[in-house]
Amino acid sequence: MYLAHSFYYSKQYSEAIKEYEIFIKKEPYYYSEHFHLAYAYEKTGNLEYAIREYKKFFELFPGDSK
Repeated sequence: MYLAHSFYYSKQYSEAIKEYEIFIKKEPYYYSEHFHLAYAYEKTGNLEYAIREYKKFFELFPGDSK
């Protein structure tokens, strides 16, 4: 996860995507990682995958969905 964040905050979104995907396969319930992955997909122009990950984020997010 730390490597993914490092790439993410360095705006190396393609590398971040690879690392987030690896992490999420092992730990699928970390909602914040789905958000970061969605944003990285959005920044690389992959809107279909971005939407998928944003939806997953909202499914998992413990806050009020109203």
